Amino acid sequence: MKPTLLNKFLFIFLLLIPVALATTTVYTDKSVYAPGETVIISGTCSQANVPVGLRGLFDVETVWFDQVTSDASQKYSAQFVPPQKGIYSIRAACQGDTSVTVEVEVKEVVAGGDSTPTPNIGGNNDGGNNGGGSGWNCIPKWQYSEWSYCDANLEQTRTATDSESCANKKPKQSDILRSCEMCEESWSCAAWSECSGGVQTRDCFDDHACATSLLMPPTTQTCTTYVPPVVQQTAPSKPFFSGIATTAVSFWDDYMYWIIGVPLGIIILFLLILLLRLLFKKKLVYDEKEVRDWVKRERAAGTMMDDVKTIISQYTHWDKEKVERVVNGLK
Repeated sequence: MKPTLLNKFLFIFLLLIPVALATTTVYTDKSVYAPGETVIISGTCSQANVPVGLRGLFDVETVWFDQVTSDASQKYSAQFVPPQKGIYSIRAACQGDTSVTVEVEVKEVVAGGDSTPTPNIGGNNDGGNNGGGSGWNCIPKWQYSEWSYCDANLEQTRTATDSESCANKKPKQSDILRSCEMCEESWSCAAWSECSGGVQTRDCFDDHACATSLLMPPTTQTCTTYVPPVVQQTAPSKPFFSGIATTAVSFWDDYMYWIIGVPLGIIILFLLILLLRLLFKKKLVYDEKEVRDWVKRERAAGTMMDDVKTIISQYTHWDKEKVERVVNGLK
């Protein structure tokens, strides 16, 4: 049975379905965050182990950029902390897929509200003017920022702010995302390397990752290596100061003062310490009553009076008159 024209068309259509559905998905753990709170970003790619470019936009300015890789199950994840209050557009693009955008808002969260996070799923569908929250009669008034630069996906974005603050109402996707013709390169270069072989090099990077090099600055340049001039020294025809005889300097001449001074300083320091100990030697003070009690005990033990006086003089260093006075006071 020969295939009909209709069967051929259906066969080609089925082959093209996966290609048409090959797109990136992105979502955040919730749509509203408090200042300083971390935004958790997740999504899927149509392929595993491919690079995923992530960018956070605030008022057309890129405030965050990251690149991750999808895992074996084609999933990826990332996170960042918004620097201030406002509405942020988070864009994600897997290699070979169509980029998608999701918006989050950073504002003060009313205490006692619903703390259960609801996943905030992004995509290319129009938000329209439908929705609830502030009532069906709320009509938003959108104010748009300037379009961003044309990125590597040949797309431009801008943010939309509703002056009426209608809840759960989003602008049309076509009003905040549009196609453009050429990626706008933005090159940053490191410093030139040292001159080697008459050539200097440097590394340059396109911050917008356009994958083109139309505006790429030069990465090599010629240079001249500085060679200091060679000074030729010639011996004088006659020696200078010929009348002065040269003498060799010995070890003793170089270190004579150290050899003499160090031991002498140690001896002087030792004598000074000894003198201070003698001058400030702690003298013991003996109580006369205690001495008299001791004399009584010694006399009762049969010790001669002359021996008692000698012992008192040796240990107390009293003069002879004081010793006599203490001893006579016992009589």
